[in-house]
Amino acid sequence: TEATLAGLSSESTRADGMVIARTFGAKNAAKLVAQIQGSRRHPLWRLLFGLGILVVAIANVLPMFWGLLSSFKPFQQLVTYPPTLFDFTPTLANYQTVFDGGFMVGVRNSAVYALAAVALGLACGSIAAFGFDRFNFAGQAAMFMVIVASIPLAIGAAALLVPKYLYFTTLGLTNHWYTLPLIYAVHSLPITIWIVKGAMETVPRELDEARSEEHTS
Repeated sequence: TEATLAGLSSESTRADGMVIARTFGAKNAAKLVAQIQGSRRHPLWRLLFGLGILVVAIANVLPMFWGLLSSFKPFQQLVTYPPTLFDFTPTLANYQTVFDGGFMVGVRNSAVYALAAVALGLACGSIAAFGFDRFNFAGQAAMFMVIVASIPLAIGAAALLVPKYLYFTTLGLTNHWYTLPLIYAVHSLPITIWIVKGAMETVPRELDEARSEEHTS
């Protein structure tokens, strides 16, 4: 029985075998594991699994396909009920309206804000991560735990949209080009510190010492 369990091919099946052996005893373990293995290889199980993947794929792709298809419909056919699938005359008027309305200006502003936020967040986060990784100071562990605990708050920062607007209005920081990059950089700072600190932990401290000795010599 032990040889049968040890000879199973997959890691997941081996784990199942150990659990079954502890639960039902080694005597019936091999038989039960064989049944599990057979059920996983059964054509019906594979068919059901494939159908499940197909349903999930259709549910995710269909809304995107419908949106793409609707973007080529004239406005009159967009509001027609019942909606038509392919019975329409394709047009690019909707895309023309979007681009004439300053879409590329928004894309440019978003790109500038994103680059500025990434640069500022990475610069500040790298300095903080280096301090947490290379130095020891009082309250280091507690402070780092506060930073890690702030990651979910940064992800859900949209919930603080109204308080942030009121706060920045009070400070007179609205309607400035640097306001959004500053907010985005602060939001990304906790997870930036966490990720960069993990990367710095892979760098041996001997390299720092060797660099210091090279400068002193």
